[in-house]
Amino acid sequence: RDNYTPEGPIFDNEFFRYIMQEPTGPIPTFATNFNPPFEQDFSTWFLDHAFHGTALNMLDTDMVLAFPPHPAGAYPDYSQDSIAFSVDNELFLKAFFAALD
Repeated sequence: RDNYTPEGPIFDNEFFRYIMQEPTGPIPTFATNFNPPFEQDFSTWFLDHAFHGTALNMLDTDMVLAFPPHPAGAYPDYSQDSIAFSVDNELFLKAFFAALD
């Protein structure tokens, strides 16, 4: 048990809701930072200073979940699952526990 909430940890679709729907999440951050001349500091490329009161630096693997592959069809498209999970906690939990089994 931790102190993230008064009841302890929460296991839900919050991560997917955050990466797909949060206005300060990685998609707007990516769009803002990915412009020529590409002088972005990659150690802070996906840094969100407003994540629950603390800074969060998203991983490249997080970005794989948020964006469709480029070029289209070259790799699996995980973004469709992320979109679905971001709006439906029950779907996320069902898929998670099915994969866990």
